[in-house]
Amino acid sequence: MQVWKNITKNIFVSNEGVVAIGKRREAVPIIMMGGNTKKSPKGKYPYVKLDYKVYSVHSLVAKAFIGLKPDGLVVCHNDGNTLNTNADNLRYDTLSNNMKDRIRHGTAYKLTNKMLNKMFKLVSSGDSVNNVARLFGTGRHWTLIARNRAKEGKYTMPSYAKSDNRTS
Repeated sequence: MQVWKNITKNIFVSNEGVVAIGKRREAVPIIMMGGNTKKSPKGKYPYVKLDYKVYSVHSLVAKAFIGLKPDGLVVCHNDGNTLNTNADNLRYDTLSNNMKDRIRHGTAYKLTNKMLNKMFKLVSSGDSVNNVARLFGTGRHWTLIARNRAKEGKYTMPSYAKSDNRTS
């Protein structure tokens, strides 16, 4: 059964991931953003535009049905499907646990130490973190990990990202 919660004066969110406005709860059009759209829809997220701002649907649903997001946590999709914004598929967790989930679900980026080192060199030579992430088809956070780990002299993958098919 679809349950609705009011998140602002005129905006409603359902436990099934529908965002609506007004008393008649007219559905707001979904905008797809994120992910590497050239390769596949994997990693794309549904967004809505409300009052001239763009919001991720999963964040609105989590806020309405789980509560405010604690500092340092992210919204995670239990089944690994970023298009499934049902309230029972969402939870708050650490970025590290979210990355472990992505590896388990097979939705994580496949990066080697060699790729991380190349990412670091590009960022170190003045290329922006966003451009490097786009070049490698990854999220911005991987470029930041590459930069920070290389600065620390640690040219290794984070332990949660290692698997048999990755090389040093």
